[in-house]
Amino acid sequence: PIAKRGARSPMTTTIKPQSLWRWFHLALLLASLGYPQTLRSEAVLPATPTPALLVDQAWIRLVPPVARTSAAYLVLHNHSSRNLRLIGAATGIADSVELHATLEEQGMMKMRRQSSLELGAHARLEFAPGGLHLMLIGLKRPLRAHEQVSVTLLFEDGTSLSVQIPVQEGAAPR
Repeated sequence: PIAKRGARSPMTTTIKPQSLWRWFHLALLLASLGYPQTLRSEAVLPATPTPALLVDQAWIRLVPPVARTSAAYLVLHNHSSRNLRLIGAATGIADSVELHATLEEQGMMKMRRQSSLELGAHARLEFAPGGLHLMLIGLKRPLRAHEQVSVTLLFEDGTSLSVQIPVQEGAAPR
């Protein structure tokens, strides 16, 4: 059958300009509220159709303005079917970032630098006060409460994951 001139095809969708403006305003509102930053950070490993790495519960400890070091904490989830090895991290607000573990030796708490950390397939790695953490060394400027700091996690296979981490006072955010 030949369609009449001006008749709409059943596969055609008409979007009214008013509808577009509503979506545009909603997107602006969400962006102004910081909505994209509240989402989990995700990375997709090569040839993997779903997010393989997720980071949540991330925060950086607010330290006094004269401090030259701070620590970042987070939970790293590996949803892929292969083991990963975290070998480092980088940020623009510090000279270097080291992987650290807090250990008790002879009744004393000590920090030890870790050259890498294994993240098993379908496993999680928790960085928390009193345990694993990312040590931000040589802060280039004072941290500000609630600012978002970009940190990139580096993996042995060349995968990297950039996350926005908020600066928080005291304990982990709830």
